[in-house]
Amino acid sequence: MATTKGHDCSKRRLVALFNQALREARYATAQRLFLDCFNLVKEDDLLTLQLATLYDHSALDASARSRRKLRSRAIQLCRMVLRRSPRSSAASWGIARVLLQKRNPRALRWARQAVRNATCGDRALYVNNLGLAHMKLGHKVRAHQLFRNATKIPCSTFRQTQILVNWAILYDLRNVSMKDLTMTPRTQLAL
Repeated sequence: MATTKGHDCSKRRLVALFNQALREARYATAQRLFLDCFNLVKEDDLLTLQLATLYDHSALDASARSRRKLRSRAIQLCRMVLRRSPRSSAASWGIARVLLQKRNPRALRWARQAVRNATCGDRALYVNNLGLAHMKLGHKVRAHQLFRNATKIPCSTFRQTQILVNWAILYDLRNVSMKDLTMTPRTQLAL
């Protein structure tokens, strides 16, 4: 078991801490532990991206000055992963997610890169995320097209349901009935 400063720095413990921090929206404690274990974390892409996500989520409730620092740290960590793994969809999406908080249209470039680099199993997730980016930037028609495309990609039921929820949010924003959704056997199973 890897320890530093008296903390359990095992990957299993850090992943569990990350998941708990997201569930409880308590990011600072997890950030501190990840930083205490950073020499071990920085070599692992998953843990590095989880630390970036903690910074990204913390920025949502931070003051303007802190928000800039937290977002900058999140982007730096995502770029660190991209230097090691240039085709990391998760790192590209991490940068897109941070830019979307500022409604920066450059987020679309990073979201598209995540789709291009996605493995077969994750493609629906990243097409869905690209749809979310378009929705956040006010491109509702393009978001609709991407959500529809994402439902046609073979993927797990959980991701299929996630896509449908995003589609429902889009339709609610446009005051269009959910009945207008074209239901395929795959989307009917997801409901």
